[in-house]
Amino acid sequence: MMNERGNMDEGLLLKYYQQQTSNEENQSVKAWLNESSENMAEYQELIKVWTSLGSKTPEISVDVDTAWNKLSNRIDAYDVIKGEPVVRRLSTPKFTWIAAASVVALVGLFAVFQYLFNKQELQVASDDTLVEQVLEDGSSIALNTNSRLWYPKKFNSEARTVKLEGEAFFDIERDETKPFIIEAGIGEVKVLGTSFNVEAYENEDIRVQVITGRVQLSLSNEIVDSNKVILEAGSTGIINQATGRVYKEIQDYEDALFWLNKRLVFDKTPLPKVFAVLEKNYGIHFTNGGKDVSKCILTVRFENESIDNILSVIEATFNLQFNLNEETIQVISEAQNCGEDL
Repeated sequence: MMNERGNMDEGLLLKYYQQQTSNEENQSVKAWLNESSENMAEYQELIKVWTSLGSKTPEISVDVDTAWNKLSNRIDAYDVIKGEPVVRRLSTPKFTWIAAASVVALVGLFAVFQYLFNKQELQVASDDTLVEQVLEDGSSIALNTNSRLWYPKKFNSEARTVKLEGEAFFDIERDETKPFIIEAGIGEVKVLGTSFNVEAYENEDIRVQVITGRVQLSLSNEIVDSNKVILEAGSTGIINQATGRVYKEIQDYEDALFWLNKRLVFDKTPLPKVFAVLEKNYGIHFTNGGKDVSKCILTVRFENESIDNILSVIEATFNLQFNLNEETIQVISEAQNCGEDL
């Protein structure tokens, strides 16, 4: 099934795209596509070239700048505690396009692909950097590092379905005739139009945090009402990976979108919890130097701050001292002053 260069045979890729492969061929192509992002990019580029050979199928035009400005406004306007708007705006994202290493054009096949191209499944993947994508319906997605999203070139007439592995922030264009569905591991997120964050890492609990609008969270293909929850803005839905239990939490998360907007909002938060949030997001570890700091309560907002600046604020606020040893921070206090918050 491989050609002389050791790549997948283009004729077999065409059969796979036309859904005419046998079970054995189908598994072989899927295995090759999953081997690397380069294989997926080559396949997508082949499809693109084959389709471009005379295709006159009208394309849906999406204003990328407008869509991403809207997403930036949604993210910047979100305040975990008070919902207060902030001044900073995200800059218009710069898209990175993947070029395939080699392309072989199959002349004469464009008529077939005019019909089949709408069914094409595309993939966007992130490694060490955030990736941003605008879908053909105008919905905007920001993909966290080490995450993948599968989506069709064009949605069908019944639903807008995508598949997520990892974490992503979604800002969905409203369409009451076509719900937007995210397949995320054992879970499924269904919306008409809203903004929310989805965590769906392998072997971890699925977590959906709603920023605006309403979201339905359920097990995949689940019809039992007890395994569905409706989430409103400010609430979080969780699917327990081990038990399959679906439930809702109504609480604030200090670092709700830290991976995206680098913002931390503490509102009367006990210092041990502050340390836990900093450990999670900055890759550090706190050790207790002997004093109990559980009565120290912090109210402050950090945005795009280094860990050194954050520690300096905490030291000055509570008369603490931090001793740094690589990634370990020892908390030392001889005369605490936790009677007043920042």
